[in-house]
Amino acid sequence: MWIMLLDEARSKEKAYHILYRSKEQVGPTPDPEIELSRGLSRLGYAPTSDTIAFTRKALDLSMLDGGKSINSEPVNKALGSVLPKIYTDMLVKNFLDVANYQYYTCFPAQLTAQCSEWWEGRAAGRQLNPELTCLLLQVCASSTQFLEDDLRNKLETELGDKAQTLTERFHTAALELSASIPRGEVQDAIIMVQQLFLAAVWYKYEAKMIEAWHALGSAIRAAQESGMHKDSNSDALSEFDQEMRRRLWCIIWNADWQMSGVLSRPVHTDQKDMRLGLPSRLEGNADPEVPTPIASVAYQAQIGVIISPLFRELGHNNSVDLTLKIEKEVEKWMDTFPPVLRDYRPNKDWDEKYPYVPFMRCQLNVVAYSFLLGPLKAYLIGASDLEIKGTRQESDLRAKGVDACLDLLDAAERFYKLIYPACVKYFFILFFIFDGATVLCSALAHDLDRTLPKRDRVVLALRNSMDLLEGVSHLSQTAIISAAVLKKLIIVLPLTAHERMILGWEDRRKRIKTGSNTSTESGTLYATSNSPARTGSSSGLTSLPEWDKCASTQQSFDRDPALDSALEFNPARMPIMLPEPPEFNMSFSDAEVPSTNSGPEHLHEQAQMQPHPLGADVPAAESSVSTEVPLEHLQNLWDWGYLNMELP
Repeated sequence: MWIMLLDEARSKEKAYHILYRSKEQVGPTPDPEIELSRGLSRLGYAPTSDTIAFTRKALDLSMLDGGKSINSEPVNKALGSVLPKIYTDMLVKNFLDVANYQYYTCFPAQLTAQCSEWWEGRAAGRQLNPELTCLLLQVCASSTQFLEDDLRNKLETELGDKAQTLTERFHTAALELSASIPRGEVQDAIIMVQQLFLAAVWYKYEAKMIEAWHALGSAIRAAQESGMHKDSNSDALSEFDQEMRRRLWCIIWNADWQMSGVLSRPVHTDQKDMRLGLPSRLEGNADPEVPTPIASVAYQAQIGVIISPLFRELGHNNSVDLTLKIEKEVEKWMDTFPPVLRDYRPNKDWDEKYPYVPFMRCQLNVVAYSFLLGPLKAYLIGASDLEIKGTRQESDLRAKGVDACLDLLDAAERFYKLIYPACVKYFFILFFIFDGATVLCSALAHDLDRTLPKRDRVVLALRNSMDLLEGVSHLSQTAIISAAVLKKLIIVLPLTAHERMILGWEDRRKRIKTGSNTSTESGTLYATSNSPARTGSSSGLTSLPEWDKCASTQQSFDRDPALDSALEFNPARMPIMLPEPPEFNMSFSDAEVPSTNSGPEHLHEQAQMQPHPLGADVPAAESSVSTEVPLEHLQNLWDWGYLNMELP
């Protein structure tokens, strides 16, 4: 058998040399051993297969399949998109200071050294590693998505291009170069997987979730090609490289099982066909009680091994037993968090010395609350286990669902305030604000007997979520669409007058009685200059979003002390004035799943038929965040079916 394999490999190499000569390609004479090794790879065996391993060992063949076979033309083309070193260094530093902590894809000291070597090689005219060139471009692309205002203004002013144009240029150049690298002939598997994963993350930050899912699949296949999924094929590597391979596999596996749950898509990986080695400490902090930046990845992988199969089962079995099992596992996992990462009374002594710690604390707890909420959603939206309908157990699970959702939104708001405004494209945080708020909308809609626990807090949470999404709609397409859809849902909720007041709706009858026509000059309200939900000049004067301008002719109203307390009333932060909703008949069914194609036309028509005193805008007709954005815009990244809501 071995003789036949070798004969076949040599015959393929002979054919390759004939083709090589016929195209009159010039270059050094190929090393026969490397060419034979490449021929074995072309037979299709995985690099980790016993056949390849035995043959290479028996014939003492090189493990290098590709050598320097990559044509320099794709690299030269990609170099046209690399900025001068001074700007590239700025972007690499910004990546390591900000964007990298979200997944910790790159080890900072290693990336810094790699970039230094890359620039030295370019200056010396040496052939550049194509994978590293891709990584440098993807790092710049990711970094440009997370720019503080000062750095953004500097780059845009001096380079003459918008940040969005730059990030797209870097990303596209990296994709084109990456596509030119023959699979199976990769010089550095770690760098290859890093740059492919960053490509997937880039799509995610741009809210292009279908592209992100497919790009993640490419990163996973590259990792599997090099044996990362089984922690194999690495005996000849240094301990550092072995650790980096384990880290990378944990990162992309976490992304795979979590994204598959969000998108209701199949996982790319098979948990039964992999060996998950949890990351260990490479970083040398002097304080052992402070977790390393990779700790969040390790914790998520730890719980993922346990609950990812349970969540897949939840798709066709929402039994009470499964719900309670997931809850128990997640709570047990949260109890293992060290004091610096806990959500309740965390130890913040190290926050200033290690800026990544508060980021990791917020990130990990948002993930944890989302895991708790997942199986409880059914009990909030009228789709719970039929066997416990109307029982005390259903009420208890419903109350737990409300608490989990409110905890998720509270944690998400803290995270939002921490990362605003540079990281507003961080899809993770906007998604969970939107997801939690829409679940609460469905819970209110199904609460026909008004027994939902903590209704006032639920309504206030909706107001805060709307405020946060609206506040960054000028910075993120995801926020624009999310705010528009959330507004559409809120407008049709059957709320009491008290709840409308909490939400910011004015009592129109009281307005008519007072007859006041006090207006806010130039459509502005006072707001604190550092408020993340309002942006404006340093004077603190903030322009009203268009959808709030129906309140620019607002009237004074008697303040309810209890409401003031609930809202932490501050004259500098006036409530958002949503248009009073028209009266709608909504139907909610436990059996029917609504169509995602329910558009806003019917809403728009009825809104136009309502009287609107004092010249207030027609609901949903004039808006900077138009509610005419159809729900289909989000259906590729979010499952509308579970809301169990039928909008008009």
